Amino acid sequence: MQNNDSKPKEKYLFGGKGLKIFVGAFLILIALFPFWGYFYYKGALIKKNYPEQKISKGEDTTTLADIIINPGTTTEEIVDQLYKADLINSKILLKTHLFLNKEVLQAGHYKIPYNLNVLELALYMQKGTFDERITFLEGWRREEYANAISKTFGLKIAEDFLYLTENLEGYLFPDTYFLPKESNAKLIVEELSNTFDTKILKTLIGQNQHRNLSVKDIIILASLVEREVSENQDRSIVAGILIKRLENDWPLDVDATIQYALTQEKINEGKTIEEYWPKTITQKNLTIESSYNTRLNKGLPPAPICNPGESSIQGVLNPVNTEYWFYLTGLDGKMYYAKTLEEHETNILNYL
Repeated sequence: MQNNDSKPKEKYLFGGKGLKIFVGAFLILIALFPFWGYFYYKGALIKKNYPEQKISKGEDTTTLADIIINPGTTTEEIVDQLYKADLINSKILLKTHLFLNKEVLQAGHYKIPYNLNVLELALYMQKGTFDERITFLEGWRREEYANAISKTFGLKIAEDFLYLTENLEGYLFPDTYFLPKESNAKLIVEELSNTFDTKILKTLIGQNQHRNLSVKDIIILASLVEREVSENQDRSIVAGILIKRLENDWPLDVDATIQYALTQEKINEGKTIEEYWPKTITQKNLTIESSYNTRLNKGLPPAPICNPGESSIQGVLNPVNTEYWFYLTGLDGKMYYAKTLEEHETNILNYL
């Protein structure tokens, strides 16, 4: 007997024939994806750069970007620099092109049009040129930087440099730079500041905040360590002593701040500077009225006293906690530590 209530089974979208259609379409999409990706990638390579930042700010896009790539700069750093300069819209696209084609962007000085596509840009940066090599040493004041600039680029650019860096002491990264012969003060300052941002602000300080110290505090402390310590292995120890003094409301008693204050007084008076860091400090010098005098004033000086190198900044970020409260550099150039004032005074008699 036939059951009238029986009905044919429903065929759902993902059942039977519908499932086969779905799976087939999905497999076709997967098969076509590499082709679509390839053509998209090829099209992106030849698409002219669109300098979004400059356009949004209403800036002139017909000018040339002035870019300096120093020797030793990594591909990652170069691509990041180009992106910041608004010369590329996609860092991934340029890095992919360089990887697939085994191309390397060369160090050098470039003046690059903003509207180049990725292929043109990569080709453009195969032949960089430099004209001048200049070295700024760790622990130099910006006035010492200006002296080196004057010898290489002339007095006028050195004077402009001092004007532009009035509030940048400590943030002008000391290193050897390769700069174009026609450099102006603005270009030099930008190169020093950008190097500080890349090597210190992002990679070191950005990853190693310590004891809630501000960036300014870290750089001030590092500038003190730079002038007080000559050997890298001592920098973390001295940094630990200075931080401990700060935390216990002790004066820092850093002689380098006296040296800085003495020179600054001469600069303010318009005198010729023969020694930026006077080797001899008298008892009278220790009482100089200056906000930089860390014998008279507790806490940090108002700003860095020099431009510290990476090792001094590392020392402040990674201080060593010891029982010492005092230190000095002997006439033999070695560092001597003491737990008490009596031990410190003995070290002064023995080593100074």
